[in-house]
Amino acid sequence: MQTFFTLKYVFVFFVIAYAFNMDRVLLLAKFTKSLTLILLLSSLFVFFDYLFPNLLYTLSSDGRGIMGVTPGSFFGSRVLYSGFLLLYSILLLSFKYDSGSRKYFIFNYRIYWSLLLFSFVLLFLTFSRKELVILFIAYWVAIIFKGKGINRLLGVTGLIIIGPVILAGLWLVFGESIEANFNENYVRYKIFYYAMEIFEYNFPFGSGPGTYGTVMSKFYTDIYAFFNVDKAITGYGEQIEGPIFDLFFVSLIAEYGLGVIFVMLFIFQPFFSKKDSCVEQVAHVRLLRINAFLMLVGIGSMVPIMGNMVGLLLFFLLGVITSNNSMFIPRQNNA
Repeated sequence: MQTFFTLKYVFVFFVIAYAFNMDRVLLLAKFTKSLTLILLLSSLFVFFDYLFPNLLYTLSSDGRGIMGVTPGSFFGSRVLYSGFLLLYSILLLSFKYDSGSRKYFIFNYRIYWSLLLFSFVLLFLTFSRKELVILFIAYWVAIIFKGKGINRLLGVTGLIIIGPVILAGLWLVFGESIEANFNENYVRYKIFYYAMEIFEYNFPFGSGPGTYGTVMSKFYTDIYAFFNVDKAITGYGEQIEGPIFDLFFVSLIAEYGLGVIFVMLFIFQPFFSKKDSCVEQVAHVRLLRINAFLMLVGIGSMVPIMGNMVGLLLFFLLGVITSNNSMFIPRQNNA
């Protein structure tokens, strides 16, 4: 059961990529419009987050944000909202510019850059550190990927010069919070520490799916009791409700041992599937996959992305940009 929960979004990818015979460009356009509508509607709820803090959801008490507010909009979570904004930005960055129509896929020049800037501003307001760093890297990858000749050289040179300045600015904003959290009492450090203990004790095959840091471990707590896992990360109730689920990929190491290699290969398989030639005409599929891969690994190392809606949207998108073989649809005989 836990193995299915862990890999369920990969099965979503297979269904979208191979089970349906549909126009991929049209599907990508509809998907983009839907995400844009969600973005615009979410901004209204962000306004209420600042106007009436704690009304829509309980704000974080870690002191981050402007006036102590880190908006989660109708997502009800800063983590989910920032993940959505990162995914939307990565999608927009992949669009190709058509000089004839002066459009980036379905958006004209001004709307495209306005949406890209707007999503960045909203992401910055969440004060989500890992998502901002990943987005900065995504910008860097996009500039290098799209640039040609002297433009690519200028882009790389500019990033080398500007990059440290941006990182210094991020440190000024988030440095105090990072220093306060990253120590031996940091909850994610503890999750990692226990995961390595379990991995070493149960080497080479791990403690088994659903035993540590994943959904089904709520119903099988023997491992937590045996290793005396700190209740600060498992929660204090009868069921595990603490931040134990945060380090998703680390949990897989504890559960599967060396078998995690095969699990990860299955999870990452969608990034290496044959890309759709029609989608490639309107978007840089390879660029999108590179940044999506960075997003999956970067966020999945800190939060359970394979179990939330951001992960679902990500693998749905990967299915949309993959070449459709229609393995479940009878092919017509051309004879």
